[in-house]
Amino acid sequence: MKTFPATTILAALLSCAAPLYAQLSIPEMPPDEQSSTQYKLFVDGRPVPVWTASCDKAHLGKTYSFAYFDISRPADIRIVPAEPFTEAVIRPLNFQIRPEIENKEIRFRIDRPRKISVEPYGMKNTLFLFANTPESQIPDKNDPNVIFLDPGVHNVPGDVLRLTSNQTLYLAPGAVLKAAVQVKNAENITIKGRGIIDGSQWPWLKGPAGTLLGFEKCKNIDIEGIILKGSYAWTLVPRRCENVTITDVKIVGDRVQNDDGINPCNSRNVTVRDCFIRTDDDCMSIKGLRGGLREPSEDITIENMTFWCSRARIILFAHESQAEAMRRIRIADSRIIHYTMTPFLLEPGEEMPLTDIIIEGININAVGKGEIARLRPVVNQYMVLKTPGRIENVTFKNIDIDSDNPQTVFFHLEGADEKHDVKNITFRNIKINNEEVKDLEKHLRIKDHVSQVSR
Repeated sequence: MKTFPATTILAALLSCAAPLYAQLSIPEMPPDEQSSTQYKLFVDGRPVPVWTASCDKAHLGKTYSFAYFDISRPADIRIVPAEPFTEAVIRPLNFQIRPEIENKEIRFRIDRPRKISVEPYGMKNTLFLFANTPESQIPDKNDPNVIFLDPGVHNVPGDVLRLTSNQTLYLAPGAVLKAAVQVKNAENITIKGRGIIDGSQWPWLKGPAGTLLGFEKCKNIDIEGIILKGSYAWTLVPRRCENVTITDVKIVGDRVQNDDGINPCNSRNVTVRDCFIRTDDDCMSIKGLRGGLREPSEDITIENMTFWCSRARIILFAHESQAEAMRRIRIADSRIIHYTMTPFLLEPGEEMPLTDIIIEGININAVGKGEIARLRPVVNQYMVLKTPGRIENVTFKNIDIDSDNPQTVFFHLEGADEKHDVKNITFRNIKINNEEVKDLEKHLRIKDHVSQVSR
């Protein structure tokens, strides 16, 4: 039998161990950033910086915390809260992560990259953990078309970073850009990385641009992996854009009113997937704005999302909008962990047809809440024609609602008149507390000018 020197064996062991250690990547927090005093976090025994976000709500603790890191294997999580607690809930609940409480610490294991909310105090003083997949295809910082932001705090003249066609903005782990990012009349734009675009230094509606991250009349946009923190107004907005992909973006908002998360406006071919959104205002709103010249909003896919909305809607369709049409929109395989008002509001006006909508595979934590969706053409103060729209071909499928008051759960359907009606609405496999609803009629409030409802 062949033998090897001890030094050779040690080198082989180290060569095996190094990649395993590299499977956990932890960013450094810049010294100028405020770390959380509410939590200490350890992943596989290693300390992880915990950041702070504002929510400006006394009943939610005024601030909350978040942390991010990359993993490519299961990891053990240990959290040490600063204040006493008796239990901890980890949402989304359907991830079925059940922590152990030991020596005033919270311990659990994640089996893969996850975006979760750790809640030892209910909705107050929460801790978000963003366990990301390892980065790939990091751009070359020497490429003249790449703006490469290294770890640290970054400012730009005028507080607005403007991108042009064929540019990439890369935010490295630990990078914080304190500016709005704006793109207009451009194509082939990439914004990616693990860093943060931070708007929390500006008061409500007084930022350096209309939105924190805005695109106008652009094509081929790819946004991936970044964190958007504390916007002063709407957060991420493509207007009159085409071919937009938004992946793995984390929005830690809820600091001010009008902080909508992602609002595709008069845009087409938009895909939003695997994002985490916490806002005060609507998590997402699909709109047609006056400046959109009535161009349609169409072919939009929203999937594998996690939503928290403290005051408004989860997804708003066509409200306050003007567009030729809003159509072919699919929301799938997503989780609503906290909400206050009706999660899905479909309210077209201005003669707009809102058609071919699929909402499926949604898990809703609806404790004490009633209305799940409202389908109702309306007129409101933002309209010019002052006429309702109409709704046609909407499917709700595989909806699982958690409620401590099941009899109050309902879907509202109401047309405006014979021309502005609601028709061809389908419900399939609606569950409350994990049990399929057999008598759906008890959970439908159907008013006038509604037809072809399939149960």
